[in-house]
Amino acid sequence: MTYVTTQAGANLNLHCSYHSVVVVTGVKWTFTDRNNAHKQINETTNPSKYSGSTYSTPSLTVKSFSQSDEGLYRCIVENYKGSGMSSVINASLAPNVEPMCPCSCEYKDKLIFWAAQNQTNHTLEEWQVILAPVIQKLEKELKLDTSNLSSTINKRISAKDSRPSSQTFGMLGIVFLSFIVGGVIFVDITSFKRHRDALKKVGIRGNRVT
Repeated sequence: MTYVTTQAGANLNLHCSYHSVVVVTGVKWTFTDRNNAHKQINETTNPSKYSGSTYSTPSLTVKSFSQSDEGLYRCIVENYKGSGMSSVINASLAPNVEPMCPCSCEYKDKLIFWAAQNQTNHTLEEWQVILAPVIQKLEKELKLDTSNLSSTINKRISAKDSRPSSQTFGMLGIVFLSFIVGGVIFVDITSFKRHRDALKKVGIRGNRVT
């Protein structure tokens, strides 16, 4: 199978040639569309749409090619001994391709510069000198600021957890910490009372000695 494409509205020429040692009695084309509908095309079939498919011009021209003309074409040449068929030609519309953006002058200048450099036989030391500013520029552009990464920012953020089990553990933690802090304060208060009583006793004994 041969694949051909063309733009919408263009004329598509499907090539066909033959060699016969006897007189050719007919040239025709068969067409099978995308819906698998089959028909024959010859010099009398819709002259405004097709041309060719004759003894002198066996090739077929499909005028103003459209979506309805997409399908499989085959050339058939007949003489009194029989017929010969060409391979199948799969004709379709070419896909619409968006035009490419024009190349920027800066990028084009770089391509020309490095293409010229590539044609020069530099030594390894020379290449190191030539590429040094380029490498430094790339390192500067590719350097990553880790302070702005989400992983770094998330380390400083406590995620909210609305699960009842998490809230229960949180309350138990608060109660536990409060118990420890309260115990330390209670011990300090009792110790302060003992120290105060001890100081009073020392002061009384000192007065008696005097």
